[in-house]
Amino acid sequence: MNFKEAIVSFIKRRIYILQNTGKVTDENMPDFITLLREEGLCDEKILKRLVPILTKSFQKGTKDTMKLLKYWHSLDNVM
Repeated sequence: MNFKEAIVSFIKRRIYILQNTGKVTDENMPDFITLLREEGLCDEKILKRLVPILTKSFQKGTKDTMKLLKYWHSLDNVM
């Protein structure tokens, strides 16, 4: 799994949870940042920039999350 695939997978899972439960909590979502670190998919600088973007999007709900997913799909290379 590369970095882009990890992001897309994460976003898709968030959308699924939002659609089926109406909320995303720490209990129904594994720690994505831990996953990225363990897999060595990105460094701390990128993580620090990425986390607030993802968090803000998911707090707003599915519509913004879909926009974010489309954005990630449109990238050829995020690194």
